[in-house]
Formats: sequence, structure tokens, C-alpha cells
Amino acid sequence: MSDRNSSILGLAVTAAALLVAASGLPMWVLAIIAGLTTKIGLRRIGRRLAAATARIEAHHERSLRWREEQLANTAHELRTPLTAVTTAIELLRDGYATTPEDQSMFLDQASTASRHMAFLINDVVDLAAIEGGRISLQIRAQRVSNLLDDVHKVMSLPAQMREVALVVDDSDDVLVVNADRGRFLQVAFNMVANAVKFSSMGTSVRVTTVITGAFVRFEVHDTGPGVSQERREQLFTRFGRVHEDSLPTIAGTGLGLYVSRMLIGHMGGEIGYRPGEMAGSVFWFTLPRITSEAPLLDSVLATVGCTEPASA
Repeated sequence: MSDRNSSILGLAVTAAALLVAASGLPMWVLAIIAGLTTKIGLRRIGRRLAAATARIEAHHERSLRWREEQLANTAHELRTPLTAVTTAIELLRDGYATTPEDQSMFLDQASTASRHMAFLINDVVDLAAIEGGRISLQIRAQRVSNLLDDVHKVMSLPAQMREVALVVDDSDDVLVVNADRGRFLQVAFNMVANAVKFSSMGTSVRVTTVITGAFVRFEVHDTGPGVSQERREQLFTRFGRVHEDSLPTIAGTGLGLYVSRMLIGHMGGEIGYRPGEMAGSVFWFTLPRITSEAPLLDSVLATVGCTEPASA
């Protein structure tokens, strides 16, 4: 029983006692009135507790059901690229690739699917590390032009397979940021893959950089359907899937942007979204810029606690 309910019940009993004393009735009448008052009060409190318990149990059941659905969806997403890899290997083994072109095609399919699966596994593993409270980042000075070259090399093939042009703007060779290279690529790959996935054939995805004071902002532009105003708050949240209703055939775990937000936050940057100027979306993130006035960090191994970074 809460303190508030106990106080109310006590006041009711006291009031009943004062009433009986003032009327001159015998003590046994007081005992009966006090008992009835207590019984009524306890019943009311019991009903409130039962209602509160039912609400908590219903919320718990919904949370468990939601979690099971998300885990099932994640398992399904992992099986999809695994099936593609297995199929390509079996076709090669069984001799269906009779020309070098066929062999190259099957190998490209297996390579693309395996990279997709690696992205998904990274998201799941990183989610576990984040929720476990610790994640390690190896933060060093990184030349932006080298990072963008890696993005272009890895993501060009998936873009070509969807007939989407990937355009990565040239960056100044002297532009340097402070970042974990692997985590940077993980975030960039995720954003570019999403942009390619939601783009129509014959369109392009563009990766640009902008210097904003002490930071470098990396932007991924696409001409896809964009994100509706009411669904933007779901961006960068755990299992957030902003196109689940309108584009049910385009799947995903809903973990990539959430993990990206955490990683960018722990590298000292911010992450966000804005609508494209004419259409589509612009997903962006920032990283600290290293200038000639600032000392280069040769190698800094940072183990950081996974508290919520500031939202973009």
C-alpha cells in the first residue's frame, strides 16, 4: 500500500472515530464503522493495484512480442544474404558457370551478399556491445580522401547491381579527421547502402563533404522517397524502420542507423537527417577536423562507456 493510500485510509478511520465519539454511540459501533471503512478502502486500493498490475503486464507482453518480432526479422535478414552466398557457391560447384563471365557474375553476387551479411552481423554485435555498456574505438588521424576512396571501392558494385550511379566527390588531400577507420566505414557503408536501396534505377547517390568550423560533415544524398515528417522521430532509434508501411518489400533490421548514431557520438561527432532540396533525403554525420594548429593523434586507443550520446 502506498503512503498516500495509507494516509487516506487513516484519515477516514479517524474521521469515523470522531463522528462516533461526538454522537455518544458505544465503542462497538465505532469498531464496526472502522472495520467497514477499512474494508471499503482496501477494496478500492485493491482495484487500483489490480488495474495498475494489468497495465504493467500488458506493456510487458507488448514489449516481449515486439522484441520477438524484431529478432525474427533480424534472423530473416541474416538468412537472405546467406542463401544468396550458398546458392552462388553451389551453382559454381555444380558447373552452371560455363564461361568466365558466368563465373564472375556468381562470384560478384556471392561477394555482395557476404558484405551485406557482414554489415548486418556488425549491427547485431555492436548492439550487444552497446547495450552491454562498453565498446572499443581505435581513434586516429584519418585522411578524408582515403576514407572516401574506400567507400567508393566497396559500394560501387552494390550500386551498379541496382543500376544506381554512386558519385563520391573529390576531397582535399590535406583534409584530416579524428576517427576510427573501421567504424567510419561501417557508418558510411550503412548510409550509402540505405541510399542505394531506396533509389530508383537510373538515379544516383552522391557522397559529399563540407567543412563546418572544427568539424567535417559527410553527406549522403539520394533521390528516393524521403522520410515523412511524422516518421522522422523514429530515425536513429533502436529497430526504427521508417518505411515499413509504405515500402514493405524493402527490408532491414532497423539497427543500422541506431548503431551509427552511437558510434558517431563516441567519435565526437553528430548525426542527422534533412530532406533533399528537390526530393529524396540527405543523411549526414560530422567528425572532428584536425587542423595544422592541432596536433595529429598518431594512435589513441579509447575505450568508452556506451551512454547515450547527444542527439543530433
